[in-house]
Amino acid sequence: QMLLGGAQGGTLSVEVPNGEFKLAGKIDAQGQTAGGRFSLDVGDSAALGGLGTLAEGLRTAGMTDTVRLNARNGDWNLNAGESLEARLVALVAERGALGIDGAITARGADAAVELTAADALRLGSGSKITAQGTAGHESRLTIAAVDSDSDGNGGIVLESGAKLEVQDQDGKATGEVAFRTDRSGQDVAFEGDIAGAVTGSARTTLEAVKVYQKSGTISASDIATWKSETDAFMANMDGIEGRLGLQGGLLAGLDIRSQGNLTLGNTGWDLVDWRYGGRAGVLSLTAADTLNINGKLTDGFRDEPNGIDISAIAGPGASMPVKDMLQTGESWSFRLNARDDVRVADNTFVRTGTGDIEVNAGQDL
Repeated sequence: QMLLGGAQGGTLSVEVPNGEFKLAGKIDAQGQTAGGRFSLDVGDSAALGGLGTLAEGLRTAGMTDTVRLNARNGDWNLNAGESLEARLVALVAERGALGIDGAITARGADAAVELTAADALRLGSGSKITAQGTAGHESRLTIAAVDSDSDGNGGIVLESGAKLEVQDQDGKATGEVAFRTDRSGQDVAFEGDIAGAVTGSARTTLEAVKVYQKSGTISASDIATWKSETDAFMANMDGIEGRLGLQGGLLAGLDIRSQGNLTLGNTGWDLVDWRYGGRAGVLSLTAADTLNINGKLTDGFRDEPNGIDISAIAGPGASMPVKDMLQTGESWSFRLNARDDVRVADNTFVRTGTGDIEVNAGQDL
C-alpha cells in the first residue's frame, strides 16, 4: 500500500531498465485539488503485460494529472475498448512503434497528449484522442514518428474514422495539433486525411523532417547544401498539403545529429532567408556527447538600412537604419539536445523572433 495524496496529489516515478513492472498493490495519489502524477521508464514495453491494464490501475490510483510512459525498447499498443486518461498523457516508444485503437483523453488547464515513436505510429479507425483545455488555457496534441534509428520503419498512419479533438470545454476551436514525421522523397511519410480527423484546432501543422548525420563542425558548405535540399522539398508543399487536407500547415524540419560532439562553427547559422510561403520551420541540433554553439544561431532579425521612417521630423523620404531589426511574420524554432553539455560560447547567442527555443542537456548548460 502506498499513500501519496495531499492537497496537490502525489507523485510516483519508477525506472525499470530490466525486469517487469506490475501495479498490483494499492496506491492512493488523488489530492484534494489535483490528481496524482506518474512516470514510468521501462527497458521493454513487454515488461508491463498490457498497456490497458496499467491504465486502469493508474486511474484507480488517482493518477489523473500526469501520466508519462517511456519504453526504451518494444511497442506500445492501446487496444479497442481500452482508455488512458489524465490532464497530460505522454507515450514514448524510443525504439519501437505505437498503435492506438482505444481512447486517450486529456482534460483540464493546458491539457496535452504527446505520442512519440521511433518506428511507425498508427491511429486506428476506432481511435479517439482528445485534449480539452479550459477557457483561456489552450490544449495541444503532438504526434511524432521520426525514423531516428534509420531502420526504414517509420511514418504516421491516420486511418479513416480516427478522431483527434482539441476544442476547449466551451466548444471553441482554441487547441493545436502538431504532427512530426520524416520526409519521403519529395513527399512525407504520412497516410490519412488530416482535415477529416481533426476538430477544434486553431492551428494544425506537420513538420516534415530530414535527418542529417553530421560529425564534428557544421560548416557554411553544410548549411548551403541543406538549404538547397529544403528549398527543393518545400517547392512541393501545395501538393502535399492538398493530399493530406492540411492547407497552409506544412513546415520544414531539419534534424542534425552526431554520434559524438556536434559544433556550430564560428560562421554561425542565420535562417532569416529560409521562408516557404511566409512560413518558417524547426531546426533540431542533437549531440550524443556535447553540443557546442560557437557561432550565432539566429532567425527573425535583419539589418535594415531604411528601417524607421523619420520623414515627419527630417523631411520627405527620410529614414533611419536599424541593426538587427525584428522581422514580421513567423520565425524558426530551435531544439538543442545533448546527452552531455550544451555550451554556448562567449560573445555569441541563440535567438529567434516568434519561434521557440527548447534546450535539453543531460549535464550542464
